[in-house]
Amino acid sequence: NTAAIRFASRLAKTPHAALGWICGAILLIAALDAVCCHIRDVQLAQAGQRVVGKIRQDLFDHLQTLPPSVFEQHRTGDLLSRLTGDILMLRQMLVGALVLAGQSLLLIVAMIAGMFWLNPLLAALGLLSIPITAWSAWRISRDIRKATHDQREKESLSTTIAHDVLSAALELAASYRY
Repeated sequence: NTAAIRFASRLAKTPHAALGWICGAILLIAALDAVCCHIRDVQLAQAGQRVVGKIRQDLFDHLQTLPPSVFEQHRTGDLLSRLTGDILMLRQMLVGALVLAGQSLLLIVAMIAGMFWLNPLLAALGLLSIPITAWSAWRISRDIRKATHDQREKESLSTTIAHDVLSAALELAASYRY
């Protein structure tokens, strides 16, 4: 008898009582997991907001030091979409991607350790597929980066057009008042 079986037999005298204890333990673990995940998410969101706020402040300070020629050389919509898009993307990366990467890394390490514990030869054969998978992921991510860049160019063009239209509308409205 293992210690866990001896402990369980002392806790519950019948199989139904043991099942009740097991269900209660599962519910307790799920509730603790939910509370810990909530605390983690709130803490990460607050940290992400602080970092993004600091970056926005530094960026605004830097923009004020640039000469007017910089703003004449670049489309306003391009600057606006890059400023807002890059900062939002950074916040998403800080909050979501880091947690997911940490969890995935921990899962991969645990799975590899389990594979070698169960069958070292089969684990080694299974790990031979990693270079192919890594190459495929690299190719796909390269295509995604290119598509993202193309989409951001389109968004900056539409933001520039929207900015120009709104500016013209404001000027027209101002001229009709006077």
